[in-house]
Amino acid sequence: MVDRDERARGAPPAVARHQKVVRVAVHVEGARVEEYQSFETVAELAAFIEARGALGAKLLEHFGQDLEDARKAFEEYCGEFESVADYAEQLTADCGPEIPEILRHYIDYAAMGRDMEINGDVFTIEMGHNCVHIFRGH
Repeated sequence: MVDRDERARGAPPAVARHQKVVRVAVHVEGARVEEYQSFETVAELAAFIEARGALGAKLLEHFGQDLEDARKAFEEYCGEFESVADYAEQLTADCGPEIPEILRHYIDYAAMGRDMEINGDVFTIEMGHNCVHIFRGH
């Protein structure tokens, strides 16, 4: 049934109803499906989110819906940590010389992690309490 507003605009009834439906943007797990995106693009977004889950969706949000940038980010994925400080501590243990026990208490891993973020060496995606995913930046 056609309402009066559709008739007043002069659009054919089927077209007017279609426009109402199409103009609604859809959010799927962080991916934004716009009005004029192709079916192929929507299918690629869905496949990416299906493969990468909620983390992939958050990456899409982080990169402004740029699927290629989100895909490339996974090439620089460092892992899941409780905090950036934990990542800095793990990185130091993996890459540096053995730190004597007597000196370990003087290392500020929180400051190291904060500096890595500020300098763009890493960026983070937080997925909840004590759940930070780290990606190399630049």
